Amino acid sequence: MSKHFLLALSARLPIVAAVLAVASVQLQAAQAHRLSPPLMAAAVPDDPLHRLDPQTTLASPGAYRPAMLLQPDDATAATSPARTSDAVLVCPDFVDLRWEPHAYDFLYTGGEECEAFTRALYRAPHYTTEIDEMDFLGAVTATDYSRRDRSVVEGGSYQYTLHVIYTCPIQGFAQAVMWWLTPSLVQVTESCLGDIYEDETFTGVLTAPSLAVREGATLRLPGADVVGGEIASAGSSVCCSAPGGVTGGVMQITGATLDNTRVTFTARGSNSLSGSRVIGQANRSEIHVESEAEVLIDGNSLFSGWVKIEGLPKVNVVGNDFHEGMITIETGGGAPLDQVTISKNRFYDAAQAAAIWQYAGSATIVGNHFVRANPEASDRAIDVGESHHGSVPVVANILDNVIVGFDRGIGLAGGAVATIRGNVLQYCEDEALSAHHDAQATIEENTFVNSRAGLKFWDQPQVTLRDNCIAGNTRYGVYTSSVQPGLQVDARENWWGHASGAKHPSNPGGRGDEATAPVLVSNPLLMDNCFSDSSAAVIGSQGGTVSSSAGHTSLAVPGGALSADTRVALRPMDCAALATMPAPPANGAGLRLFQVAARRVSDGVPLSTLSAQAELSVTYAEADRLGIDEDTLTIYRLDSVQQAASSAPGSARSAASWTPLSGELNADHNVLTGRTATLGTFAVLGEREEAHICLPLLLAAAR
Repeated sequence: MSKHFLLALSARLPIVAAVLAVASVQLQAAQAHRLSPPLMAAAVPDDPLHRLDPQTTLASPGAYRPAMLLQPDDATAATSPARTSDAVLVCPDFVDLRWEPHAYDFLYTGGEECEAFTRALYRAPHYTTEIDEMDFLGAVTATDYSRRDRSVVEGGSYQYTLHVIYTCPIQGFAQAVMWWLTPSLVQVTESCLGDIYEDETFTGVLTAPSLAVREGATLRLPGADVVGGEIASAGSSVCCSAPGGVTGGVMQITGATLDNTRVTFTARGSNSLSGSRVIGQANRSEIHVESEAEVLIDGNSLFSGWVKIEGLPKVNVVGNDFHEGMITIETGGGAPLDQVTISKNRFYDAAQAAAIWQYAGSATIVGNHFVRANPEASDRAIDVGESHHGSVPVVANILDNVIVGFDRGIGLAGGAVATIRGNVLQYCEDEALSAHHDAQATIEENTFVNSRAGLKFWDQPQVTLRDNCIAGNTRYGVYTSSVQPGLQVDARENWWGHASGAKHPSNPGGRGDEATAPVLVSNPLLMDNCFSDSSAAVIGSQGGTVSSSAGHTSLAVPGGALSADTRVALRPMDCAALATMPAPPANGAGLRLFQVAARRVSDGVPLSTLSAQAELSVTYAEADRLGIDEDTLTIYRLDSVQQAASSAPGSARSAASWTPLSGELNADHNVLTGRTATLGTFAVLGEREEAHICLPLLLAAAR
């Protein structure tokens, strides 16, 4: 029961002054409750408690009762039911008041249940028990339970009281009761403090707020400038625990600036943080996603901003720029991989050891770009493993990311179970990828180039490498250190930078990247499959488009070409790789080279054909085609390819051929199209232009 104090007084009796003096002493000892902010109308002239004669409320008017000082906790006194009353939200320009519905409907006194007849809300600029010092704010109906007072001034102090007249027809009297709302004195400061129970929108500046959004309410911050403080769904671990397991409300933050402000999402619903600037501090998390929250975090710029994801939320972090920021994932095990998705973000260094650090749970990390610009910043792009949940595996899909210049691109530790596909990892100071302890990984269709080591394994990892490009690494392509006796790394059917395969004890003639003895390197690929970038999109039965990062190449898939959601990736290649492939048509030269790969989202099964033709579109600049006859430009597909080496070296390459696609050339706009239902490797090829020499000019020069 709240420590509200109840002053019951008969209207206009001489004893009122004495009783009010006693009430003053009692009220000063009351325990203040936590503030919160706004709910009121401006004062109006009608004042029922000053004008109403209580006798007019009685069917049989009787004598007035002497004034009573009632304390709700006093069992010997006439009391009313338990009540809770609060100033729930206090902001610089308003105060929200909220009380328990129907808590003031009845007064129990003298064995009789007296019923509320009229109610009104009053405010004083200081602590007082004198009604003449209070301003009338408005009448209150039996169904009212909240008001907003918009007439407050920053720096002011206010006392709020709810005045109720009860009629007691059996005993024949009317009782006026003054209920003090807690806290006994509301202080209005520059900060916005308290609980939000109803939909609220804030714009402008919020200084050091402490806001908890309650269930059923939505807080919107369009373009707000928030400095310090905390904003959270009620029930979060950061802000405030909601009573009785109540979950929090929805928060929608758009185009705002959050400067060292902690934001915590816990609620289901359309939560979002979009198009905003988040300015944080190293080693402190600014954005929390907890419990079963549903959140979209998109299009933001985060500076030392740390996004912490835990519990069992459904969160999509997409299209953000992280400047020395990071994401940590520590969710519960067993959740679907797509329940936490980190996609199409750009990471420039990181505040701590890794830009993405997945301790536990499941996540899909797809289509992100990681660039290490500051050598003193983080040393890893993605870390997965070292579960905080014992034997529960840490499951990750790491797909179509580009990682440049870190000490280590991807690290897999104990408990990690990862699928690593379609990524580009290059210029890493140590190894591009490492796996140790009992990590498990399927590593396929990636490019590991120009690092000190392509991949490094130690302890007891279980890994399989297929269809990867492992080339141009200065020390090792694949290195094993301290592996258990008898443990082998299966790295068959990969490209090692040369058709002769890896340099390895089992392949002394290999001219490709070196691999240590425990690595199986047989059946190397004979054609260069290295790609420099990877862009992917999930396309379903309705169709869709995937485009390269540079925008030069795209694939439009029509509706009905796919029967289920499929991740379609477009991977540009260096035209120098054409030297390892079948010769182009006579006198041909290459302008573009790229791969198109597709896998079903549900189970990762690769798809090589579509049910209907898709359209490839390639744009080019005039400088791109120098030396190539523009009228002969055509998109070709590399068909009948079995790239792994067979008993007859070179036979796989010679069996492949280039097939032209039907399409159109728009030379005015430098756009070339081609149609195909078969996926694979494609090239834009054309005939070399002949050199034309003007003989008269040569003869003139000879004179």
